[in-house]
Amino acid sequence: MAEELDRPEAKTSNLIEGLLDIQRQYLALANLYEKQNLYTQRLAELIKGLLHEADATIPITPQVIGEKVTAAYLVSDAVVVMVDLNRRMTSRPLQSFPPNVIVTVIEESTKELGRLISEKRRAEMEKVDSLEKVFTELSRAQATSQQALGVGPRPQAPQSIPPIAAVQGPGERQSAEKERMNEVAQAHSAADPFSTKGSIPVKPETKKSEEIHYAFDGTVEG
Repeated sequence: MAEELDRPEAKTSNLIEGLLDIQRQYLALANLYEKQNLYTQRLAELIKGLLHEADATIPITPQVIGEKVTAAYLVSDAVVVMVDLNRRMTSRPLQSFPPNVIVTVIEESTKELGRLISEKRRAEMEKVDSLEKVFTELSRAQATSQQALGVGPRPQAPQSIPPIAAVQGPGERQSAEKERMNEVAQAHSAADPFSTKGSIPVKPETKKSEEIHYAFDGTVEG
């Protein structure tokens, strides 16, 4: 067995397997680095939006930055302002720091940032409540003024229901037809007084052979 391991082929195979295992580990580590950077960048973007809304300066422990500074602050747009030993002031975006520094800065600033956002929310709620009260009072005063002046929507009168037409017999229908023909003749005469007289034959009430002639001056002939 020891002789087989000492063969060149066995040594080469073991070397290849070892290198392949190291390569797999390296790829997994690179993937973890990529995810770590992605998540920390997203956290930095989130803090950036909150800081912009809070519009405040949050102090940070200088040792957290990992540099020789005497003071550090997290300001709007997620920028870290640092004061070095010579009292010179420099600034860097939070996203430019290593992932572990970004996470530590966010952990330190979260409590103070939450307090600032909560205070701003309460202040805005008080403003909205005041505006709602003013609007309600103005609406009531306007309604009272309209009632006093008699201005405002008036109730509509109920619409009357038309009567139901009675059922007409044969004689009544003929009489109604004669009345309608008279109205047509009078309307035609009024519209064209210079036209010659004509006659419109209609059926009489009793005799079918007789005809009633209407002159265009509105009178009934024969």
